[in-house]
Amino acid sequence: NIGTETPEISMFDLAKKIINVLNLPNKVVFSKSNDNEYLTDNPKRRCPDLTKSKTMLNYKSIVGLDEGLLRVYEYYKLVNQKWK
Repeated sequence: NIGTETPEISMFDLAKKIINVLNLPNKVVFSKSNDNEYLTDNPKRRCPDLTKSKTMLNYKSIVGLDEGLLRVYEYYKLVNQKWK
């Protein structure tokens, strides 16, 4: 998994998307960290630069975020059943 350049979303929005895509009964609770150093070195952008992989490997993202979340969820459900 190399990633995709879009969409660039916050962790809060990603948590809401996971709940929505997986149709979970949970809700997202936002709270600030008590660690004063928490946002030190916080990057402005978190999406990868895929220029090199596009040019050298002819990479193109074919799985969207919603589908990727569903696939990961199904994979972990399967793995969890194997370890019980």
